[in-house]
Amino acid sequence: MKTVRVLRERVCSAQARIDGLSADSSNASALLRLKLKESARFWEKMNFRERYLNGWFGGDKVKVRDRRNLEREISALRARIRRIAKKSDSFDRKLMEHISAQLSGSDDSYRKLLEVRKSLEKLKKSADWFGDKIDRALSEIDEAQGMETLDLVTKNKGIAMMSYFENSEANEAIREVSRSAPAFQKAMDEYNGFLKGRKFSGSIVAIDDGIDLVLDLIFDGFDFSSFFTLSALNNAEEKMKEARNKVSRIRKVVDESFRKAKSVESIYLKKVRSECLK
Repeated sequence: MKTVRVLRERVCSAQARIDGLSADSSNASALLRLKLKESARFWEKMNFRERYLNGWFGGDKVKVRDRRNLEREISALRARIRRIAKKSDSFDRKLMEHISAQLSGSDDSYRKLLEVRKSLEKLKKSADWFGDKIDRALSEIDEAQGMETLDLVTKNKGIAMMSYFENSEANEAIREVSRSAPAFQKAMDEYNGFLKGRKFSGSIVAIDDGIDLVLDLIFDGFDFSSFFTLSALNNAEEKMKEARNKVSRIRKVVDESFRKAKSVESIYLKKVRSECLK
């Protein structure tokens, strides 16, 4: 593979640095284990005054000092191991990003995997965005229902004013869901259009028409002007829950497909990396 030949020198160099860091981490971890055992032995030999009163009132202050120094060494070793791990992760991530960048410009198979993942990522963001709007609408409806019920019981002008504002916020939140629905529907249509005519594994699926949103039908005939009644709020809640159920089913399919697409892409990159090291 031509791409492997181009990548080999860079991959081997980076892998050597990662292996060196791994060796450093192993050495530091081994030393840490020894220091922890030594610290435990110190602790067992210390009396109450040395453990909890820093050696005052009859304790051995030298023993306390030595154990404190040992604890500092342990803290320093732990910090060193964390720094090594962070540096190694950074090298590893940059290496995989470099391999991905090289393959995206020269490997048709990888480009197809990348296109699928990016398409799913775009749909996932849209689904999460739209789902959040539905959740907000349901939260606003719940607050409005509580205030409307209180208004019916108390007949207080202050409560009535608060109920009016809560209803207005719930009304606007539902309108926002209704206005946002076409954008999410468009995102699904674009994703399905992207998949059309392409062959993928069973884990990459189109959004089935059976769980298509069709939110225009959900909101068809919904009278926003009559929103300021408890029955209208209950009706709105029912419709919002229906919409949430539909979106949740879609999100589940998208999340699973996205997870598998990322996994397949990662496996491909690791395979190329492995080939470079042979």
